Amino acid sequence: MATMVDGMVGGLAWLDKKLPESIRSRGFPIAYNIFEFNGPVSEEIGNLPEGIDWTLATMDNVADFFGHNEVLVKISRRFVEDGYHGVLLHQAGKLVGYLWHTDKNTKGPWGLPVSVTKRDPYWVFHGGIEPDFQRRGLFNHMTAATVRHVLSMDPKATVFGDIPVFRIAPQKAFLKVGFKPAGVMISFRIPKTEKVYGRWFKEIQHPGGLK
Repeated sequence: MATMVDGMVGGLAWLDKKLPESIRSRGFPIAYNIFEFNGPVSEEIGNLPEGIDWTLATMDNVADFFGHNEVLVKISRRFVEDGYHGVLLHQAGKLVGYLWHTDKNTKGPWGLPVSVTKRDPYWVFHGGIEPDFQRRGLFNHMTAATVRHVLSMDPKATVFGDIPVFRIAPQKAFLKVGFKPAGVMISFRIPKTEKVYGRWFKEIQHPGGLK
């Protein structure tokens, strides 16, 4: 099986052919580990810890939950406008974590090429746990809640997820919930536009030995 190095070399060579130097020099490619979920959610992931619940993001509540971070308020409102579904973990009105997913009627995640996400419409992306709640396994619960929400919309859905290769903790959470490695994607977003070029190398192993 091909390695991550093979994927990077192949991906960069593909971008060299696809994009002129005048565009490539304005940004840099990102490598994402891709995951695929065919269910069911792992039995290891139980109910949310007592006192923690989740709700869907709305234009009204993102300011309340993300008010401490104006960048996240802006991004979250854009996501809501675009029809993305945000699963927000919270405790006593305080944000615990967030994770978003697409559906058949939305665009794909911002960082991935349209050619891929049109074919496979359900993607889990852009998540994080607030610093005060990290190291408690809550990303596992949040990922499980997000997948369950997708399946409540479409019980036959195949769910994909993309995580930058250097973010190890959320990759471990995906695997624990029941996702399987599904290759590596090299992606290049043209700065100040919504154009994304990329290629999915499904045969590439994930780096770091995560399985």
